[in-house]
Amino acid sequence: MRIVFQFIFLLIISSVLGQDTYKGLVVDKTTKQPLPFVNIGVVGKGMGTVSDENGLFYLYLDEMKIQNTDIVQFSSLGYQTIEMSVSNAKYILHEHSTIEMLSENILFR
Repeated sequence: MRIVFQFIFLLIISSVLGQDTYKGLVVDKTTKQPLPFVNIGVVGKGMGTVSDENGLFYLYLDEMKIQNTDIVQFSSLGYQTIEMSVSNAKYILHEHSTIEMLSENILFR
């Protein structure tokens, strides 16, 4: 029975250690106002989040499923999409934690 508990404990520890959490804030580049409901994720990996009503987000990156060359994307209707490598995203979110998005005109046809 003790071996079973040790095995379960090791599984939990290994899954937690393989994830890094990055906290950030998404704002409008011009007004510096928080942007709610921005989609944030690693392209093609099924891993991501959405900023809350105050522009805050927590992004969990599973190191076992991604590489530093994978792309993190920030997108929201009415704003230019931001794409950067996972390694750049880690650096930016660790050092600054604020992502500024530039507004974009939307044309309806």
